[in-house]
Amino acid sequence: MPPRSSPSSCLKERPPGGDKDFFVDNFQVRTPPTCFAPTAVAVSGITQTDATVAWTCTSCTGDYIVEYGAPGFTPGNGATAGVGGTIWTGAPVGGSSVTLTGLSGSSSYSVYVREHCSGADYSFNSAVANFATLCSTVNVPYTQNFESAVIPAMPNCMSTQNLNAETTWITASSTYLGASSKVARYPYSSTTAANDWMYTPGINLVGGTPYTLSYTYGANGFDESLEVYYGTAASAASMTNLVVDHGTFSTAPFTVSYTITPATSGVYYIGWHAYSGANEFYLEVDNISLILAPACPPVSAVSVSGTTSATTNVNFTCSGCTGNKIVEYGPAGYTPGTGATAGATGTLVTSTGTSPQAITGLTPSTTYNVYVHQDCSGASNGYSTNSALVSFTTSAPPPANDNCAQAVALTVNPDYLCGAVTAGTVAAATLSVDAISPCGGNPNNDVWFSFVAASPIHRISLTGVTPFTDMYHAVYSGSCGTLTNLVCSDADISNPTGLIVGNTYYVRVYSYGNTAVTTTFNVCVGTAPALDMSATALVTPTTTGCYGAAEPVSITVKNNGSQPVNFATNNTTVTVNVTGVAPQVLSATLTTGTLAVGATQNVAVGTLNMTTVRLTRSMRTRR
Repeated sequence: MPPRSSPSSCLKERPPGGDKDFFVDNFQVRTPPTCFAPTAVAVSGITQTDATVAWTCTSCTGDYIVEYGAPGFTPGNGATAGVGGTIWTGAPVGGSSVTLTGLSGSSSYSVYVREHCSGADYSFNSAVANFATLCSTVNVPYTQNFESAVIPAMPNCMSTQNLNAETTWITASSTYLGASSKVARYPYSSTTAANDWMYTPGINLVGGTPYTLSYTYGANGFDESLEVYYGTAASAASMTNLVVDHGTFSTAPFTVSYTITPATSGVYYIGWHAYSGANEFYLEVDNISLILAPACPPVSAVSVSGTTSATTNVNFTCSGCTGNKIVEYGPAGYTPGTGATAGATGTLVTSTGTSPQAITGLTPSTTYNVYVHQDCSGASNGYSTNSALVSFTTSAPPPANDNCAQAVALTVNPDYLCGAVTAGTVAAATLSVDAISPCGGNPNNDVWFSFVAASPIHRISLTGVTPFTDMYHAVYSGSCGTLTNLVCSDADISNPTGLIVGNTYYVRVYSYGNTAVTTTFNVCVGTAPALDMSATALVTPTTTGCYGAAEPVSITVKNNGSQPVNFATNNTTVTVNVTGVAPQVLSATLTTGTLAVGATQNVAVGTLNMTTVRLTRSMRTRR
């Protein structure tokens, strides 16, 4: 009877206590075959184009159908191939084994075997056997962006070599090298330094022909180390031609290009060797490309450094380059030119080829785009394409008093009330050109002020510091370039002494830390006010009574001035002159406390033999 099949059916059993459903799909009703399906199907001797298929079939007497196709194909029945399947030779074969030929390199296959019993009678298919042919060599151009990888495995035909018996190269999703994508990643070992290689498939190269190798690499905030070689086999021992040693780096991304020229024609492999120290983090590589080198190689690895309000330095590399480099910059969003012609609003700067190239005359607080390309016209090879876009923004202009020579003159107050102050800021300030060792902190944003001494002692005060910042200041004598330090103060108030009236002194102000800040403040130069105090009354001894040989003497003093008197900073001596038969001078110095404006205070000055003298009183003060 002919076989009958149904795409789906449902059989139901009613067990005691309830129903249970059993589902069956894709079954057939057919006459049982008169022979058995082969077993133990295995594939060996795999090359780029061939594979040998062997099997076991106990008590089998017929011949066999060997059917193969891409993974997942559905094999046929009998003498007919399934969709996507191919019957080897198109007919049964005599027995195990057979060698499949004409396969595609770097490809995966599935294979089944069934026995031909007799006539139209065939066994069921064997269990599937899967295999992949060896990788074929590839031709230039070659690219690999890892998007085909099944994380964490490497893409087909890329390989790794784990020489430290620890972690090794994998694939992973990442954003460190740009937009979210799959990348090659060396993770890290917490105990063992990296010694791991990642290799391309074999690439057919022609001896004496220059090729451009490009890729992006980077780290994730930890120190990583990477070098790149090429050689004739995917093994460390065969990596004999150094492309570049990137040394140690900790940031990302870096997009680079290098020229390689093999000496002889053949198959070559390119290897990336991670040799970071133990317990670092992620080292990543992406967007690998190998192409025939253009006649005028492009410039790569463009970056900027040392950007100020008016200048920057453009850094670049150019492997195999011999011509001049043309740096072009312009406002953000402008379109660069080509060759020797700048784009609209662009400006060209020609370099002899040395990196970095300085750009000057920039506008503060402005964003620019910069490109670099090579001029090969001297060798009749035209110009390279422009490098990838790099943007940078100049800083705000530094304050006018950024250096000692431009110090802002301060008003000297006659007292400590700071009725006159001078505003200042360290926003965008830079380290002074004067080679002055700082007292403390980091003077990378110092600004300068000056004053003419009106007294041997003055008070320097920083007030209104906004936002709160640990500020530092120093006071110097001399001239800019030959200054002598007098005071270092982390406190916002200092009291320089020993000043010479009429001489000019300099005040240097900066934030203590390393981080750039935009702090504003006021500077006050104060002068100790003149004391106006007097003795107003004799407290003891009283004017009546019996006196002894050691009578205590005290008087009342009053602050007649316009400011409180701080005796700690204004030591005041009260003196009583005794005249008569036995003249004496009694005195006491006040060194603590404060006397408010208009307030009085009793001061004990000593003892007096009251048996033979008469008493007068006076007072003087000394600062």
